[in-house]
Amino acid sequence: MNPLLKSAKWSEHENWTLFLLVETYGKRWADITKYLLGRSDNSIKNRWNCLLRKQASKYRSELN
Repeated sequence: MNPLLKSAKWSEHENWTLFLLVETYGKRWADITKYLLGRSDNSIKNRWNCLLRKQASKYRSELN
C-alpha cells in the first residue's frame, strides 16, 4: 500500500473538483489524478461510478 495515497473520506471540495474535472476532461482518470493529489486513478473512477455520476445533475443545477 502506498503511504502517499489517501484513504480518508472524500471531502465535499474533492467531490466538486472531481465533478468539474469530469465535465472538463471526460473520463480520462489518469489526467484527473494530477489534480486530486493523494487519490489513485482507480479510487477516482470508483468514486465517480459509485456516487457522483448519480448526483451529477444536482451538481449541474447548483452551478446555474
